[in-house]
Amino acid sequence: MYRQYSETEQLLLEKNLITIQEKLDQYEAVHKLFQTNRVLLELLSGDYYTPADSMYHFLKYIRPLFEYVELNTPDLKRLCLYSINENLSILKPEIIHLSEGPNVGSFSEEIKGQWNFFPGENNEESSFHFLKPIFNNEYTRELGFLELQIPETAISNLVAREDWESGKEVLFYLDKEDKILLTGSENTMDFPLYKDLIQNFINGNKSDFGIIRRTNKKYVINRVEIESIGLDLLLIQEVDGRFPGFKKKRDLVFLLLLVFLLLLTFVYQVIIYFYARRINALAAHMKTIDKGNFNQIPVDHRKDEITCLVGVFNDMIYRIDELVNRVHKEELMRKEIAYSALQAQVKPHFIYNTLETIRMLAEANDDINVAELCYRFGLFIRYTLASHKKEVTLKDEFDNIRNFIEIYHYRFGARLESVIAPGTETLNIICPWFLLQPIVENSVIHGLSGNVRKGQIVVESGFRDGKLVISITDNGRGISGIKIKELHNSLLKNEISGETDHLNGSLGVTNVYERLKVFYGPEAQFIIDSEEGKGTVVMMIIPAEELQYAENPSC
Repeated sequence: MYRQYSETEQLLLEKNLITIQEKLDQYEAVHKLFQTNRVLLELLSGDYYTPADSMYHFLKYIRPLFEYVELNTPDLKRLCLYSINENLSILKPEIIHLSEGPNVGSFSEEIKGQWNFFPGENNEESSFHFLKPIFNNEYTRELGFLELQIPETAISNLVAREDWESGKEVLFYLDKEDKILLTGSENTMDFPLYKDLIQNFINGNKSDFGIIRRTNKKYVINRVEIESIGLDLLLIQEVDGRFPGFKKKRDLVFLLLLVFLLLLTFVYQVIIYFYARRINALAAHMKTIDKGNFNQIPVDHRKDEITCLVGVFNDMIYRIDELVNRVHKEELMRKEIAYSALQAQVKPHFIYNTLETIRMLAEANDDINVAELCYRFGLFIRYTLASHKKEVTLKDEFDNIRNFIEIYHYRFGARLESVIAPGTETLNIICPWFLLQPIVENSVIHGLSGNVRKGQIVVESGFRDGKLVISITDNGRGISGIKIKELHNSLLKNEISGETDHLNGSLGVTNVYERLKVFYGPEAQFIIDSEEGKGTVVMMIIPAEELQYAENPSC
């Protein structure tokens, strides 16, 4: 409670600091009024040659300015202008010669233009002085000094509150070295006690507020910095008197808490009596689950938390029983799949052997075309059924599409021309299995099939601008610009429409796009450029830093 009170007082003091700063800014604004007064600057510069002229302009223009400032700043204790011009007529009490005022030259340059604290002597009131030069219009030389003096109470009254009790609060000022500056009003107080409190606060607190105990009393100390004055304002309050009857109320609260605790203990015992047996029965049944007991607990008709817990427990047992049965079935299915995989290992070898037999019979009958077709088809089938290969090299991929296109040469004859030109520096690059064949197949089937002119397919690979570029080009029917845009949007959404026009009909394109992104990362590009009646270009662009190389071309 005391700490919360201290924090609240700190917030109030910081809020008052804003008011203090506004008050000081209001006083400092007086200097601007005098600095910008043309008649005053002319008077201080000696532009009026006769005393009569000086007195006339002073009475008409300058004295009203002094009266205006004094009227609007009632806390102002002294307002005086010291003239450097020895020839200026004395216009007391507003303007006097510098020689008759304080020794301005003894002031260091640091204190000119800022507030300075002067402690009161011989029971005099402490005050703050503001001394700042007045310059000519060009700011090239000093004409005099303006002095403002306000009592210390002008600051402390902004901090005081109406609910303060006499003798319970006191203000101190600390300089940059944490030296205590008396304001005159503290001389009658117990200064040694407050000095000890301030010293302990400075040595033991890192924050701007704290609580210190002395002689069975508690003191709250708050501290804020007044930048314009260059001092810290320290507020010390004796807070015990602010909470009358607190001990009685505290004892009453403790008594009520004790009664409430006894009541809670009684309620707890009742809950234990009515609910503990049901909870123990549930816990005992839980311990039998690891022995394979998946029988559910009978649910009573009570609508309480234990009934809800039993219901959830029964659902959990039911799901566990389902999972156990599912795992058993999956184990049987795995055994069946293993047996099917064993059978599948025989089928590819049977196909390879059959094709090899056909090829040897064709060679025996001097049918070179059939033998070559069987050889190419056998290589293609062997590569296609090698599903255990997840990663291959570009050399393997180019060899596969070479076999694939050679097979189509027997179908299309002279209508199909192909150029397979992989870059030598790209052959050893690792790529996903079956990366190029789906694109080449689309080019053959949808690009060249039904085309009257001779078809041509060019498959190339190489490096451009530090990136691997693989391109498949055909001179087939091509795709319209609208469908190309739809196709790119579909690829980005992993959705290929059901149309069968050129690439749109191949799910292999989606598969190639997805595997390209997964294998080489999101920076890999898949670009389709086409024009109706002129053909299609499919390009795969992969950053060099994403590439991996096999130790040998066969990967």
